[in-house]
Amino acid sequence: MPARLYAFVPEEQNLSNAEREQLIEGLERELDEYYEQKCGKGSLETYLIQNEIWHLSEINYQVRSGYQKYLREYYVDSTVRNYLLGIDRVKLRLIIENAQTLKGKWNAQNHPDLLHDILFLRYHPNPAIAKRYEYTTDISKLVWDFRAKGSDICKQQILTVLEDIMQQKITMKECTRHLNGLKSVYEFCMQEQIEDLRYLTQKQFDKIENYGDTDYKKKCAKQELRACQEYIFCHAKNIAWDSTIWFMERLYLEEYRVNPSSPVKTISFMNIEKKDDRELVQEYMKYCLGITHLALHVIQKEFYKLQSFVIWLEDTTEISLKQVSENEIKEYFQIIDYKEASYFNDIIIAIYQFYEYLQTKNIIKEVPFNYQYYLKKEILHHNDRSVEQETYESILKHLKDFRKSRD
Repeated sequence: MPARLYAFVPEEQNLSNAEREQLIEGLERELDEYYEQKCGKGSLETYLIQNEIWHLSEINYQVRSGYQKYLREYYVDSTVRNYLLGIDRVKLRLIIENAQTLKGKWNAQNHPDLLHDILFLRYHPNPAIAKRYEYTTDISKLVWDFRAKGSDICKQQILTVLEDIMQQKITMKECTRHLNGLKSVYEFCMQEQIEDLRYLTQKQFDKIENYGDTDYKKKCAKQELRACQEYIFCHAKNIAWDSTIWFMERLYLEEYRVNPSSPVKTISFMNIEKKDDRELVQEYMKYCLGITHLALHVIQKEFYKLQSFVIWLEDTTEISLKQVSENEIKEYFQIIDYKEASYFNDIIIAIYQFYEYLQTKNIIKEVPFNYQYYLKKEILHHNDRSVEQETYESILKHLKDFRKSRD
C-alpha cells in the first residue's frame, strides 16, 4: 500500500496497520466494481481514505461537497466536473442496486430520514428521481436543506410535491421552472413557520410575493404554492374538509351539477380568518355539496354572499358567527342597502338559510332575525312596462325547496 495513504489517517483512529490495510483493500475492491470513469478513481480513493470513509455506501451530499473542494485545490474546473461525474455515477449504481432489495424499495418510497438532512436529488433513494438531473452542471436547484427549523408536516408535503414533479413526464425546462417556484415556497414556509399547507389563510398566502425578487419569480411562487395546495387536497387518502381551499375535481360531483363551459374549480375559505367561523361555513358548504342537489355555480354564489357577511363581521366586530344578534344583522343589511332589490333579497335568504342550518344542527338555539322583515319589494320589467308586485311567493318557494332538500 502506498505510504501517502497512511499519511491521511488521523492518529486518533487507533487502527493497527493490518486493520487499516484491510479497510483500504475493501474500499479498493468496491471502487474496482463500481467506478466506471476512466480517470479519477485514484483521487476519489485518496479522498475517502483521508476522511476515513471506508464504504461507498457512506457517500452523501456532504461527502460530495468535501470532495469537490478537495479537487479544486489540484485540478482545473473541467477535470473537477469530470471527477464529480465519477462519484455521482458510483452513487447512482448503488441507489439502483439498493432499490431492488426489499428494504431499499421501501426506503425509496418512504425515505423517513430525508426530512432532517440535506437532500441532493441526484442521490435520492428513488432511482427514477436520481437519474432526472444526472448530467446537469448547475446543481443549486437539486440541493434541498431540510435541516431548517420548521414543521415536519409542511416539509413532508413539500417533499411529496417535489418528488411528484421530478417523476412527471414533462420537459426539463418545465421541471426546472416548477423546482424554482417550489424552492420559493419552501423558503416561505420555513420563514413564516407554516405548520400545514392545508390551513393557509389568504393573509399568509399573500406573503409568498416577498419570496421572489422579480415579477416572474413572484408569479411562479404563487402558482407553485397553489399547485401544492391542490396536490395535497386531491391526493389525500380522505377528503380534508377542514382545508381552507377545496378543489372540486376531488369531489366527483354529478355531471348535471357542473357547467362544463365554465366549471367551478375551487371553493376557498382562506379569507375567513377565525377558525371557528370558518369551520361553521365549511360544514354548511359540505351540506350543500353533499346533501342538496343544487348546481355547483349556485352553491358558489350562495357561498360568496355568506362569505362577504362573515368577512365584514370579522373586520368590524369581535363577535363570532354563533353569537350574532339581530343588531349585527341589521347593521350589515343597512350597509349593503344600495344593492338592487333582487340581489339584496338573495343575500338575506343566503344568510337566513345558513343560520337555519345551524339551528337544525343545534349549534344555535334560534335564527337571530326574521328574514321577511328585511325583504325589499321587487319591480318586475315586462316589455317596457313596470309593474310593482310582491315577490314573497317566489322567496317562500325558494325556502320551501331548501327545507325539502334538507329533510
